[in-house]
Amino acid sequence: MYRWSDVLREINKCDLLCKNCHNEKHCSAESKAGKIKEKLLDLKGVRQCRCGHSGHNLASLDFHHKDNVKKEFKISDYLFWRSKKISWEMVLLELDKCEVLCSNCHLLEHFDMERFERLKPLIDEKMKGYREKTKPLNRNIVRSMLKNGMKQIEIARHFGCSKSTVCDIIRKRQHNEKLQTMLTGQRRSDRDCLDTGEARQGGRMDSGQGNRRPVVCHGSMDAPERRRGREQLPRLSQSAQGVG
Repeated sequence: MYRWSDVLREINKCDLLCKNCHNEKHCSAESKAGKIKEKLLDLKGVRQCRCGHSGHNLASLDFHHKDNVKKEFKISDYLFWRSKKISWEMVLLELDKCEVLCSNCHLLEHFDMERFERLKPLIDEKMKGYREKTKPLNRNIVRSMLKNGMKQIEIARHFGCSKSTVCDIIRKRQHNEKLQTMLTGQRRSDRDCLDTGEARQGGRMDSGQGNRRPVVCHGSMDAPERRRGREQLPRLSQSAQGVG
C-alpha cells in the first residue's frame, strides 16, 4: 500500500498522456511481439479503430472481444507471454471473436463509467477527511535525541508527528528496560543458586499436602553431596510443616 504523499511525489515526475500515446511511447513495433501483432492485423484486414485512430505504430491498437462470454484467453497473453499452452491455431480461432480498437476506445469499453459516477460523491467526501498516518519512527534515532537533551515536543515537531507517538516509544523503552533488568536479576539469582547449591523457597508445590517444598539446586554438587541433599529433603519438609 503506497502512502498518499508518495503518490503525489511520483505524480510530479510524470506527464499526463492518453492510453494511445502512452502505449506508443513505451512499445516498439520492431519487437518480436510487435511483428506478431502486425501479422495478426494483416490477417484481420484492419489497421484502424472505429473512431478513426490508426496511430503512429501498432502499439495503440488492441484486440477487443465482442462477446466476453465466448472469450477463452487474451491475445495479448500470447503476444507478450508466449504461453506454451496457447498454440497458433488457438490464436487464429480467438482472433475471429475480436475487433480492432484503439487503446482509448478499448479502455472505455471495459471501464464502468456508470459505477464511477455513482460512487464519485462518496469518494470525494471520503477524501475531504483524509489524513495520512505518520510513518513508523526510527526508535534508535528517537532515543539518541532524548540522550542529547531534546524534549518530546521538539522530537515530535522534527518528525511531524504527535507528542503521544514519541511518548509511546519512551514508555515501551522504559518497560523493556525494566523487564530486561528483572530477567537479568533472575538469571543472576539462578546462577548463584546453582553455584552454591543452596535450597531456595518458592519451588514446586507438594501435591499431597498443599505446602511449598523447597527445591535443592544441584549445579556444582558431587554425588555424595547430592545424596545428602536428598536425605535432608524430608526433614526440611517436616520443619516447614511445623512452621506452618
